[in-house]
Amino acid sequence: MAPPPTAQPRSQVADVAFSRRPEPNEQAFMIPVPTGWTQRGSVFRVNAAQPGGPLNAPEVKCDFAFMRDQHATVR
Repeated sequence: MAPPPTAQPRSQVADVAFSRRPEPNEQAFMIPVPTGWTQRGSVFRVNAAQPGGPLNAPEVKCDFAFMRDQHATVR
């Protein structure tokens, strides 16, 4: 059997601070996001008059991402 993994020393673990950000389009909810990260996208609604809209219109859609940098890395 392999020995159990040991925890990293505290000096090697990066601290992460979060800030609460509102969803930008409708201010519908708050999201905890790491400080310094950027957001792209928001919630949106489909127009029922557009093709394919009548069945998609009743529900709000979410399309957003949070990124540490412009290349969308999360590590």
